[in-house]
Amino acid sequence: MKNKILKISLIILSVIILLILVVPLLIPIEGRVGLNEPEDMLTENSAIVTIPFEGTDGLDIYYEYKKKEGSDKNYILLHGSMYNSKSWSEVMDFFSEKGNVYAYDQLPYGYSEKVLEGEWTGQNPYTTESAIRQLELFMDALDIQEATLVGSSFGGVIAAEAAIRYEDRIENLILVDPAILVTESVPEWLVGLPQVEHLGPLLASILSEGDGFYESTFYNQELMTEERMRYSKRETEINNWNLAMWEYLQAWSTQPSDVSKRLNEIKQPTLVISGENDKIVPLEDSEEIAKLIPNSKMEVISACGHMPHEEQPDKFITILEEWLKELEGNSN
Repeated sequence: MKNKILKISLIILSVIILLILVVPLLIPIEGRVGLNEPEDMLTENSAIVTIPFEGTDGLDIYYEYKKKEGSDKNYILLHGSMYNSKSWSEVMDFFSEKGNVYAYDQLPYGYSEKVLEGEWTGQNPYTTESAIRQLELFMDALDIQEATLVGSSFGGVIAAEAAIRYEDRIENLILVDPAILVTESVPEWLVGLPQVEHLGPLLASILSEGDGFYESTFYNQELMTEERMRYSKRETEINNWNLAMWEYLQAWSTQPSDVSKRLNEIKQPTLVISGENDKIVPLEDSEEIAKLIPNSKMEVISACGHMPHEEQPDKFITILEEWLKELEGNSN
C-alpha cells in the first residue's frame, strides 16, 4: 500500500513539474498594441526630447515643465518605480515659483519611448547605470548646466548617484523616501530562463495594471482616488508598454545600485523627507541615509506614506520652503 501511494505521489509530482516547465512556454510573448504613441500625449506644458543614447537611434523622453522667466535656478524631479512625471503635479507650481522645473518620465514609465529588445546594441537602456546617464543627457539636451535634484523612492537612487558623479552640475539634493538601502537582486540565470521570459510580460502587466502597489504607498486610502490611480499607470496607455516594463524589471532586478556604500561622498546640501508610515521604504531607512550623508537634514511627515508630495503636499511644501530659506541664508 505504501509503495502504491509513493508511486502515485511521484506521478503527481512529475505532472506538476512538467506543467511548470511546459505551460509557461505556451504563453505567447506579445506586446499591447492599438494604444498610443508618446507624441499623441503632448499637452501645453509638456514636450518630447530625443537624447542620443549610445547604441540606439536616440531615446524619446517625455517631460513636463514650467519655466520662470529670467531664472537660472533649475529643479529636476525624478519619480520612483511604478510612477511617472505626473506624480509631481501637486508641487510643480511651488518649484516653478523658485525657478525652472522639469519632471520627465524615466524609461519605461509614463509616456517616454518603449524601447524593445533588439532596438539597442551595447548597454541596456533600462539599467540603473543607464538611467543615471540618461539624466545627464536630458540636462545636456535642454542646456541645463546646473540643477537641484528631487528624487522620490528609486528616483532618490538616481539622484544620489548623480550627485556623486556629476558633482559640478548638481547644486542641492532632495531625497523623498529614497529606496537607497533596498539592494536585493535576482540571479540573472533565473530571469533568463525560457519559462520566465514567457511569463515576464504577463507578470509586468499584473504589476502595472493592479491596484495593490499604489494603494500601499498611501497612508490615507481615501486620497487614492480613481483619477490618481489612473494617471499613476500612464505607461499602460502606450503601445508595447508591457514588453518594455519586462525589459526594465529584468535589468533593474539583476543590477542593483551600490550607492548606499558611497553616501559619505555626497557633498551637496541634502534634505531627506520621509512619510512616517511608509510601507515601501521604512522610516528607519531614511533616517539611516540622512546620517550617512554629511551635510543633510532629516524631516518626517506624520500620517503619511511613501508619497508625501502627493499625500501631504502642503506639509511637504512647508518643509521645502523652510529648508530653501536656510540654504539661502547660509549662502549670504
